[in-house]
Amino acid sequence: MNLRSGLAGIVLQKFTNYHIKASAVIEDKDKIQGRFRELISELNKSKDFRVFKTITEAENWILNFNK
Repeated sequence: MNLRSGLAGIVLQKFTNYHIKASAVIEDKDKIQGRFRELISELNKSKDFRVFKTITEAENWILNFNK
């Protein structure tokens, strides 16, 4: 994945603007470094997007969001 293009940031901003709940699954998220790690840290503070280690965690967060 080429993060230098800025496309990921644009897509995530659209999700936020339109209040679309989304999640990503990154199994080895502890190995992520640099600016991408900073981005994930900031996104995990939001209510619209989160990064999880397993698909089950991601599904549960989306499905139980309004309960």
